[in-house]
Amino acid sequence: MKAKSNLRERFHNFKEIELTEEVIATEGNDGETGGPKDPNKVARKLVEDEKKASGSVGIAVYKAYLSAASYVLFSFLVLFLFSDELSKLFQKFWIKYWSESYVTRDASVHTNGWFGWNFPSASENVVPYLLVYIGTQAWISLINIVSQVPSIMSTLRASRLLYEKMLRSVMRSPSRFFDKTPSGRILNRFSKDIDTIDGGLQDFMIQVLSQMITLSVAVGTIVYAVPFFLVPAFVIAYIHLWFARGYINASRDLRRIESNTRSPIVSSFSELVVGIVTVRAFGSEKSFLNNMYQRVDRTQAATHYYWMCNRWLLFRFDSLGALSVLIATAGSLLGGASAGLAGIVIVQAQAYVRGLYWGLRFWTELEQSLNSVERVQEYLDLPSEPPAIIESNRPPAAWPSATKAHATCPIQPAERIGIVGRTGSGKSTLALALFRFVDPSAGKIILDGIDITAIGLDDLRSRLTLIPQDAVLFNGTIRENLVRQSSQAHQTYISLALQ
Repeated sequence: MKAKSNLRERFHNFKEIELTEEVIATEGNDGETGGPKDPNKVARKLVEDEKKASGSVGIAVYKAYLSAASYVLFSFLVLFLFSDELSKLFQKFWIKYWSESYVTRDASVHTNGWFGWNFPSASENVVPYLLVYIGTQAWISLINIVSQVPSIMSTLRASRLLYEKMLRSVMRSPSRFFDKTPSGRILNRFSKDIDTIDGGLQDFMIQVLSQMITLSVAVGTIVYAVPFFLVPAFVIAYIHLWFARGYINASRDLRRIESNTRSPIVSSFSELVVGIVTVRAFGSEKSFLNNMYQRVDRTQAATHYYWMCNRWLLFRFDSLGALSVLIATAGSLLGGASAGLAGIVIVQAQAYVRGLYWGLRFWTELEQSLNSVERVQEYLDLPSEPPAIIESNRPPAAWPSATKAHATCPIQPAERIGIVGRTGSGKSTLALALFRFVDPSAGKIILDGIDITAIGLDDLRSRLTLIPQDAVLFNGTIRENLVRQSSQAHQTYISLALQ
C-alpha cells in the first residue's frame, strides 16, 4: 500500500500537460538531462496533424458532390425552381389585373393584351379571376411537391455514394494510415461529416439556387416598372457583397476550426473509455476532465464567434434592405405607376432584399457544409493497398497445401513452433509480412511455391488465419469464424484443418 501511495504521489507531482493528438519530440536546453541528442535528427510525429483547408471551397468539391448527387436529378431540380418562381410572378400580375378590373366595367381593357383573355368585370363576376388564382396556386403546390422527388433522390444518392467510397478507401488503406490517424478523427468523418451531407447540404444548395432565381426575377420586374432602379440595385448589391466577403471568409474558417476541434473530443473520449481502469487507479479523473473541458471550450468558442459574425451581417443587411424598399417605392410612385404595379414593385423590392440576404446567407452555409464534402474527399484519395485480386495470377483452390517453411530453420507441416525475441525484434512484423500488411523491401516470401507478393490480397488473406493477442470472435458459428467464406466452409476441410 505504501508503494502504491508513493507511486500515486509521484504521478501527481508531474506537470500536467494537455492531452493532444500529437506526440511531439522537443529539443532540450543546455542544462537538460536525458542523454546526448543528435542535432541532425528531425523530430517526427507519431500522429499526424489533421489537415485544415483554407480559402474558398474549390470547384472540384462542387463537382464531387454534384457528380455523386447526379447531374440529371439536379437539372430537374433547377427546372422546378424556375417554374415555381415564374408561376409566383404570374400570380402577382394576375392579382394586379384582378384589382384593376374593379376600376372599370370594361375588363378587356386590362386583359385583352395579356394572352388575349377577355374576362368580365370582377364586380360583376369574380369567379373566373378566383379560378385562375386557385389554379395557379394549385400548380405552384404541385411543383413544390414534385420537386421533392429529385431533391430526396439526389440527397440519398450523394450521401450513399460518398459514404461507400470513403468506406472502401479507408478499408483498403495500409496499416500505417491507422497508426498515424486517431480513431476519433476517422469517426468524425463517418458521423458528423456524413450527417451534414445527409441533412443540410442539399437544402442549402437548393436555397442558394432559389434565392438567385428570386433575385433575378425581382430585379427584372422592378426594372420593368422603374427602369432607373437598375443603377441603385447594382450599387446596393455591391455593398452587400462587400460586407458578405468578410463574413464568408471568417465564418467558413470558423466552421473548419469547429470541425477540426471536434475530433480530439471524440478521440479522447474513446481512449478514456478504453483506459478508464488505469485512470481511476492513478486518481487522475480531474486531469482528464479538465482536458475535456478545454477541448469543448475550443469547439464552443468557434461556434460562438460564428453566430456573432452572423448577427454582425444581419444588422447591416437589414439597413440596406430598408434602403432598397424605400428607393423602389419612391421610384414607382414618382414614376406614375398604377396602384397595382406599385404594389408589385414594393413586393418585389422586398423579395430583392430577401434574395440578397438569404442568398448570401445560404451561400455561406453551403460553403461551410461543403467543408464536410471536402473532408470526405480527402479520405477518398488515401493511398491504397495492392489489388485485392489479380485475375492473371490467382493461386490454386487448394493453396496453400501442407508444405515446409524455411526461415532460419526448417519447419515441418502441422508443426507448432514459438518465435522468441526481445521487443522490437520483428516477431509481430513477421506475421504482418505474411498477410502483407507490410510489403517486403527486398527478397521474397514464398508459400507452397507461390510468391505472396504476386497474388491479390483477398486471395492471400482468405487462405491464412491469424489469432491475434487480443482474440476476437465475430458473430456467428464456430465454423464461420474458422472460415469466413461460406463457399469454403465445408465440413471435411474444416475437420482436416483441425486435425
